[in-house]
Amino acid sequence: MYRRNLLILIAILIVSLAASIIISAEETEYEVTKLEAEDNVGRFAVGESDEASGGKYIGIDYTLDTEGFYNYAIIYENVPETTTVSFNYASPHGGEVIFYLEVEEGKQEVIGAMIYDATGGWDPFGDTLGIVEEQIYIPEGSKVTIVTTSTFNVDYFEFKFNESEKPKPTDGKQKEGVKDLNNVFLSDLEFLRATRVVLDTTYMFTDLSINGEVYSKGLCMSAGHFPGSEFVEINIEGLGFTTFASYIGVDDVTNTNYSAGMDTTVKFYVEVDGVVKYESDVMTIAEDPRLVVVDVTDAKVLKLYTSPVDDGVGTDICVWGNAALGKTSNIEEIFATPVPTESPTPNPTTESTPGKTDDKTGSGNDEETSGYIVWIIIAAIVVIAAVVIFVIVKKKK
Repeated sequence: MYRRNLLILIAILIVSLAASIIISAEETEYEVTKLEAEDNVGRFAVGESDEASGGKYIGIDYTLDTEGFYNYAIIYENVPETTTVSFNYASPHGGEVIFYLEVEEGKQEVIGAMIYDATGGWDPFGDTLGIVEEQIYIPEGSKVTIVTTSTFNVDYFEFKFNESEKPKPTDGKQKEGVKDLNNVFLSDLEFLRATRVVLDTTYMFTDLSINGEVYSKGLCMSAGHFPGSEFVEINIEGLGFTTFASYIGVDDVTNTNYSAGMDTTVKFYVEVDGVVKYESDVMTIAEDPRLVVVDVTDAKVLKLYTSPVDDGVGTDICVWGNAALGKTSNIEEIFATPVPTESPTPNPTTESTPGKTDDKTGSGNDEETSGYIVWIIIAAIVVIAAVVIFVIVKKKK
């Protein structure tokens, strides 16, 4: 009886140990920096409360000042390296919090956004408390500006760091076969860098539409709060494309639903290898789409971006309809369904080297390796358990 109980106890301990190893392997441990909302250097409304972690909480909203710029914002300087951001809040309205990184003096880029739901009240405590968490990478020592598309109160932000969540660098090289296409839509390509760009639909998951013209392919982006802060960069080096073409304009559905009396004005830009090749006039809602054609012969990087005009960001939702690259100047062919170019006849004298493989490294190698280690440990525990059980059973006999 004693040996049987001992056997059961050992089995329980082994299962518990294996489970704890699996759980600990899956848990993400963070270095956490908690910053009180009122300790930022932006413009905001202050609320006093004994329940707030710092005795105060703040409110920000989308209100524009007399110059058409945002009136309230949270600005943190010297932010620690971050891979995940969380904050608690309260708001009777849902909205979006947008994070801008100052990449150089006077230049901002979107690095992330967090959608929050209505909590039912203004008090960021108790039953109405809401908590949002999202992976957003912020480099060490950054200056970050946080704005909202609605109105909310917040007590504090937590900037969390875990090495495993750091984004892997990418060269943005395109998939196999893209080089062989006569034309290709941008929404089907790999991006070198991109902000809040939506592919082949709008932020409301409706068809891309400019003054009634509907596009099944294309890009949708906001004009952002800062010029050039919302963009997409695409590596097109060596692909042989000579022409970029797209219809541009303000999205019908999103702006109809969210304009709320605000003006919608925006400008579109096309940049090739760091040089602006196209800048539109100011465009507004209910304006016909415009065709943009830009020469990209021998180009390396194509960048598309939009900017708000002096009436503030409002609801400047922008559409790049049928945005595509082609190896011709014929617009109809550029916007047609992509087909491969005629492949040359293979050289019969060409031989492949047996056993030779491409030297490719995937971004998930580290995670896969750590996963293998966990299962090796578990397997070792199981083997040890089997040996122990075998010895006990044999002695019992």
